[in-house]
Amino acid sequence: MEDAFSFYKSKPWTRSYDEGVPEELDIRVFPLYGILDEHAKSIPSETAIIFMGRRITYGELGELSDRFAGGLRRLGVKKGDVGALLLPNSPQFAIAYFGALKLGAVVTPMNPLYTQREIDHQIHDSGAKIIVALDQFYDKVKESNVDIIVTSIADYLPRRLAVAYSLMSRGPRVNAHRFKDLIKSEPLRDRASIDPSSDLAAIMYTGGTTGVPKGAEITHANIVANLQQLSAIIQNVERKANVKRGVWMRFNPKEVMSAIEKHKVTLFHGVPTLYIALLNSPYASKYDMSSLIACISGAAPLPHEVAERFEKLTGARLREGYGMTETAVVTHVNPILGKYKIGSIGVPIPNTIAAIADPDKPQLLPQGETGELVISGPQVMRGYHNMPSDNELVFFQCCGYRWLRTGDLAYMDEEGFFFI
Repeated sequence: MEDAFSFYKSKPWTRSYDEGVPEELDIRVFPLYGILDEHAKSIPSETAIIFMGRRITYGELGELSDRFAGGLRRLGVKKGDVGALLLPNSPQFAIAYFGALKLGAVVTPMNPLYTQREIDHQIHDSGAKIIVALDQFYDKVKESNVDIIVTSIADYLPRRLAVAYSLMSRGPRVNAHRFKDLIKSEPLRDRASIDPSSDLAAIMYTGGTTGVPKGAEITHANIVANLQQLSAIIQNVERKANVKRGVWMRFNPKEVMSAIEKHKVTLFHGVPTLYIALLNSPYASKYDMSSLIACISGAAPLPHEVAERFEKLTGARLREGYGMTETAVVTHVNPILGKYKIGSIGVPIPNTIAAIADPDKPQLLPQGETGELVISGPQVMRGYHNMPSDNELVFFQCCGYRWLRTGDLAYMDEEGFFFI
């Protein structure tokens, strides 16, 4: 056992890190809302979100989330309460999420494509007391036994688009609190007292390794650690390749390409189906995407031919990575500027140790053997919500580390690159 572990403990993958990426970071632990507070104070006039042409600065986002937090407090929400978000990518998601965190509440995001049955299950299982929903989804939540806050996509569109949207879609009549009324509330200036290592920032639902929906309990420390781990990689690229910004976009190939050209996007995260959709779009050659420097693909295997075609089209580096809801979220990525291996999910990011284990026993396998990918690091979830028996199956202790079983079969080569 120790012989097998010694190879993983030596972290051979760090020799393949891009120059400038540290092997270990001094991870700072603090409440997640502190990131927005810091940006709202230090760079208040810089753009935080670009949504359908509407820009929101860090200062505005900070103030809006303060006011939303004040509105939640007026509705009786307190520390430890769970609030659900049934929203697409939109400014309201960021406002509501940070507002809830500032109050000490826990957020459970929902897939906007969920059926009413799936929504009801998550509300019941998470213990949510309030839900923020797009008006288009109101019929799915109106019978829920929770307070409902409704918002319209038009609320944060540029004025011209908002007027056009309102003319086309009146929206359903609702018996609920209005998002735009809540952000008129007295802003919350104080902050909830948070223990980042134990207090939850989110309950993220996933099929996990069994297909049964379960809530991954993600602490403030999990998320701020992963952000620092990824920042060590991205900031290194920024210094060497002048990466500047990304834009929050919907899954629409033409809109994505238009936004990349208009805003000179340099960093892009996507899934293989999105990259394939961009390549297959009749507009692929009509937009200038040469501003792209680094692109990351995750959630599913990235076909080699897709990566090759996309890099040829844009000139960007497209690298595959890996993560899970249970790891908040990234654990592996191929080096962006240096050596990478086709078909590999890459190497563990700083402060993360990965290994191959026996799927049926709590023991590690020697390098080169195929087994279950297991991970230990500061981004690994606290556990599944209200599922102690599942936690006993998904975690095990070995060689002084707490390992998370991923459910994925994998192997590691002699240089520390992992392959699913």
